[in-house]
Amino acid sequence: MIEKSIQFDKTKKNKTYANSTISEALCEIHFSSNEEYDQKKIDELKKKLKKVYPVVSKEPFRHYHAAIGENGLSVKEEISQRSIFKHKERNHLLQIFLG
Repeated sequence: MIEKSIQFDKTKKNKTYANSTISEALCEIHFSSNEEYDQKKIDELKKKLKKVYPVVSKEPFRHYHAAIGENGLSVKEEISQRSIFKHKERNHLLQIFLG
């Protein structure tokens, strides 16, 4: 077995870009439509997030629900709403999904 040792040069900085993109969400929070949730608490969470993530947009989110049962496989397309919070200084996103 050949072992390969990788050493990182701590003096080198990562490459930076003038208009770097957001590659993925930092955190996604999903609230199930099968469970009851308190809209007041969700609104309170959104209010707290806005302090650090002030840019908020809403957009539809398409996803699929698959189930295997007595009648075989069923796949259902669902469209729900998500709120996307963009960090005020960094290229970080938080997403909240309802339903």
